[in-house]
Amino acid sequence: MISDVESRLRRVERALATIDDQLRVLSEEAGAAAQRILSFRPAPTTGTSKPAGANVLISVVRACDDDPLAGVVVQASQGGGAITSVTTNAAGQAAFSFPAAGSTTFTAAFAGFNTASITLSLVSGTATSATITLEADSTHVCCSTCPTLLPATVTLSDPFGSVSLIWNASSNVWEACRIATLVGTNLQNGGAECLGIADVQTPIVYQLECLGAPLNFQLTMSYNACEVAGSPAFLLPASGACANPVAPLGRSETEVAATSTCSPLNLTFNMKTPQIYGANGATLVVTS
Repeated sequence: MISDVESRLRRVERALATIDDQLRVLSEEAGAAAQRILSFRPAPTTGTSKPAGANVLISVVRACDDDPLAGVVVQASQGGGAITSVTTNAAGQAAFSFPAAGSTTFTAAFAGFNTASITLSLVSGTATSATITLEADSTHVCCSTCPTLLPATVTLSDPFGSVSLIWNASSNVWEACRIATLVGTNLQNGGAECLGIADVQTPIVYQLECLGAPLNFQLTMSYNACEVAGSPAFLLPASGACANPVAPLGRSETEVAATSTCSPLNLTFNMKTPQIYGANGATLVVTS
C-alpha cells in the first residue's frame, strides 16, 4: 500500500507539472503579445531628421579673357557672418556644401585684382553654379596675351630716352606724350621749307595696346607734321606741345611687337618713320 507520505508527494508532482504547463502557455502568449507590439512600433532612427542642404560650385575667372584663376580664396557668408572658405583649384573652381539653404554671399579675393562678391538664394536639395569675374586693380592690367597681370605703368625706351607709359582704362592702352628735339638729320634737311623746322621740339605720342594672340602687342607712334612747299607728300614734324589728356596726333606709324615676353614684360618694336627716327629707323623697347 502507498503510504500517506508517498500520496502527498505524488499530488505535489502533479501540481508542479500543471504549473509548468501553465508557465509555458503564459510564456508563449507573452511572446506573441510582444511580437504584436513590435509590429505596430515605428522603425528606429539613427538621428534627428533634417531638411536636405545645398551644394554650390563657384567658378572664378579674370575679366580680360574669362580664363580661370587658380588659388583664389572664396569665402561664403550667411546672415552677415563668414561660415567657410574654399580655394579654387586648377580649373578656377571652389565647391561648397551647406547643411541649410538660404541667402549666401560668396566673396573672391586674389592679389592684383579687385575683390568681388555674388549673392545666391540657395534651395534645399539642389545644386547651384555661378561665376565671379575679377577685374584687375588700379595698379595692374589684365592682358589676354599674358597669363600673369602686368603693371599699370611700363617704360618705353627709344633714341630720345625713356618715358613712362601709363594705363588708360578708358581706351585700354598704355600711353604717354613726350617732347623730342629733332635736328636737321632727322628732318632730312627740311630747313626753312617748314616754319621753325631746322631744329624743332615736336610732341610724340606713344600708345601700347594688348591685342591678344597671335599678334600679342602693338605700338602706335604719332606726331604732327607740316608740308614741304611744292611736295605735299613730304611731311616733316611740326613743333607743338603735349595735350592733356593724351591724344593721338596727325601722322602715325603702328607696328606689332617683333619680340615679346610677359614675365617680366619685354617687348621690341621696329619703327620705320624716317621723319622721327632717321633713314635707318629705330628699335623701341618696352619693359616692366
